[in-house]
Amino acid sequence: MRTLMLAASRLRKSGKVITEEDLLAGSMLLGWLGLLPTSEVGTASEIAAACDITAGTVINQNTQWMGFTHKGNVLYIPQKPIRNNVSWNQLNDAGLIFGKTVSINGVSYTARVFSETENEWLDLMRRVSSGGISSGRWASYSDAVLVLSGDLPGQNSMTQQHSGTTYLGRGSQGVNFSENLSKAGATTFRGWRPVLQLIG
Repeated sequence: MRTLMLAASRLRKSGKVITEEDLLAGSMLLGWLGLLPTSEVGTASEIAAACDITAGTVINQNTQWMGFTHKGNVLYIPQKPIRNNVSWNQLNDAGLIFGKTVSINGVSYTARVFSETENEWLDLMRRVSSGGISSGRWASYSDAVLVLSGDLPGQNSMTQQHSGTTYLGRGSQGVNFSENLSKAGATTFRGWRPVLQLIG
């Protein structure tokens, strides 16, 4: 685990363009960069401040970050959700469902949630979850580590997919579970797990 974290950390500190040679597994179309410590991306409070979101409650303040490549993009996703008691509507009003540009510790990202159109949850989260795919898995984190079940705060992650007054939520009963939830609902179990897409 420490080896994976150091590999990803060196990439972020170097400021260089990430290529397939930097990946621990996969390709630029679908790959794994490993874990980054909180200090390399930001704490839950730092991310919220940079994204200008005050609704909800900070959780998992010092969670680590998982680095991925997906369809040519470099994505950083917190290992655990970083906010709960916040609704899809509140995040959408702040521009954080479909994406807005933010600067976090001097690095520019597009901050958004998982795209179902691009199959990000299925392609990425199932490859690092012990309950996900069995072939081609990059890591095997438990539901407790990823906060995907067990009545844990923020265990249901928001996605961009929506219709009318509902959106598609992922997790809460494992990595393969999904359900339609009210856009206006802000509860203990609704979580903000942002996708930070590296710019440049």
